[in-house]
Amino acid sequence: MIVAWLTGLLLVWLGGYLTDSWLHAKFALVIGLTLSHVHLGRLAGRFAIDQNEKSQKYFRIINEVPTLIMVGVVILVIVKPF
Repeated sequence: MIVAWLTGLLLVWLGGYLTDSWLHAKFALVIGLTLSHVHLGRLAGRFAIDQNEKSQKYFRIINEVPTLIMVGVVILVIVKPF
């Protein structure tokens, strides 16, 4: 993830995309995806020490969050709506 962040920021800098509005929206989604990754990592750690407090329904719902965020990122990159 760190390599992806660094190379992504380098591409933005070298490509001159810093002022594009769609890129700001994409960065917001990527930050959300990163936070989701951290949250899921913490939940996995709690599973490892058998301290899970969440329901099955919670995990079914939270499992879809990264997918929805990634779909949003791909749409922003391809369509560049603004």
